Amino acid sequence: MKTNFLLLTVLILTLSSCSSDDSGNAYFNYFPLTSDNSWIYEVEGQTTNFDNLYVGDEIILNNKSYQQMKTTDVPFGFYSSLLRDNGLRNEGQKLLLTGTLALDLGVDIPLDFALEDFILINNDAASNEVMSTKSGTISQDLNGTPITIDYTIKSTALETLPSFTTSKNVTYTDVKKVNFVINVEVTTLQTIPGTNITIPIPILNSQDVLTATHYYAQDIGMVYANNIISYSLAINPADFGLDIPQTSSQSQNEFLDSYTVN
Repeated sequence: MKTNFLLLTVLILTLSSCSSDDSGNAYFNYFPLTSDNSWIYEVEGQTTNFDNLYVGDEIILNNKSYQQMKTTDVPFGFYSSLLRDNGLRNEGQKLLLTGTLALDLGVDIPLDFALEDFILINNDAASNEVMSTKSGTISQDLNGTPITIDYTIKSTALETLPSFTTSKNVTYTDVKKVNFVINVEVTTLQTIPGTNITIPIPILNSQDVLTATHYYAQDIGMVYANNIISYSLAINPADFGLDIPQTSSQSQNEFLDSYTVN
């Protein structure tokens, strides 16, 4: 009888230990989602500015519970813009984002993408493994011309670094590196004069208009991001009434300045 009781006790303790390990969700390590946690980023681009990102209240989206991410002001950096007003939640080993991503290329072509449970981090993903992808088509109007936007958004797990030092000489340990890319193609249909034949005319050939590399440190969150936003139009902008350069490329760096994590 005593032997049976001892075996039962060991079994209960073992199951309890396994349950405790499973509930210690890794995303509370690489992105602590406790309300009022906050991160201030120094954003270096054409100018230097600061973004204040924090975890807001719980919200329900598609019958699922998320923490809504907020900023104190309209953000300058892509990372805070990606999360602002959107929901984050942990599921197993994944950090999932649901909401709307708006990207401004400065070309008078509004780019708004709807994301649902898009994976930002997957602790089980191998290096160079695609974690999440979202493709779609958007129809819009460009100065009176109907256009079609085909897009693909992709997140890829890169390597895990034992340590990472920023150019500001700040070192973090146990860092996960993630790649985030938005590829866009923009076309319009033009009718050949004197016929009923329409042909697609490229405005923006398929290209990566945003490439972002994010670094997440254990027990802290995102500590550094490098964002490259660029485009090369396939048209003469003046033909479409666009007062913009035909090509543009800008690099933006986001450094964690300070943080509060509970």
